[in-house]
Amino acid sequence: MRVLRVFLVLVSLASSTSGQEVYDVVIRGGRVLDGSGNPFVKADVGLRGDTVAAIGDLSKASAARIIDAAGKYVVPGFIALHEHIDHDILEGNGDLPNFTTQGFTTAVLNADGRTAVWPVSRQRAEMEKAGSALNVVMLVGHGTVRSRVMEDDFRRPATAFEIAEMKALVREGMGEGAFGLSTGLEYVPMRYSTEEEVLELAREVAPFGGHYQAHLRSQGQYAKWQLPSYEENPSPRSTPSWRPSRSRSSRAFR
Repeated sequence: MRVLRVFLVLVSLASSTSGQEVYDVVIRGGRVLDGSGNPFVKADVGLRGDTVAAIGDLSKASAARIIDAAGKYVVPGFIALHEHIDHDILEGNGDLPNFTTQGFTTAVLNADGRTAVWPVSRQRAEMEKAGSALNVVMLVGHGTVRSRVMEDDFRRPATAFEIAEMKALVREGMGEGAFGLSTGLEYVPMRYSTEEEVLELAREVAPFGGHYQAHLRSQGQYAKWQLPSYEENPSPRSTPSWRPSRSRSSRAFR
């Protein structure tokens, strides 16, 4: 008799939820920013596991957890495209509240043409061991592969053989889980590379659906081609092509 009662209860519960969508989490009544260009769409969001399963009117759905988002914005996780938090994560500071509390869920690492740990497979293993609150996207650094191939003799264009060696390293990094190539052409040793070299390396990430990320140049008061970065750090006055500006900001450097 006891078994029969339990069976009847289960049948009753099944009948009450028949035809009703069930989610792990439902975020109700939020202003959903979906990237379509609209200011927002008022909708509910249903989650199953870590997947957005439905967006729309889920007023009749049930969920283990319901979040009231009335008057709040609901957005996909933000992606930080250019970050220098590699060493923070590897040193055990992977909680990164300054990112997570602002809605970031992913960070792109190894910017400016520098891969923090080589090879990429080792960096990936160390990142997984250290742990991070963010998903991390690793890039192959142009400067890293150039340094490994040319060592200290980098103040010149690379030969065809050296470019081929760099391309092999880029392919290696992509095969080990990198998402693309980063460069910083105002920085040493990349400032001595040719257009051909950059194009050849960038072509290696294309078969992987890779991403090419270039650091901007000449963002400061002095053009980077006038002042080599991170090498000898000459003063502006020692650069032959330097001319003082008449602006008030330039006089502060005199």
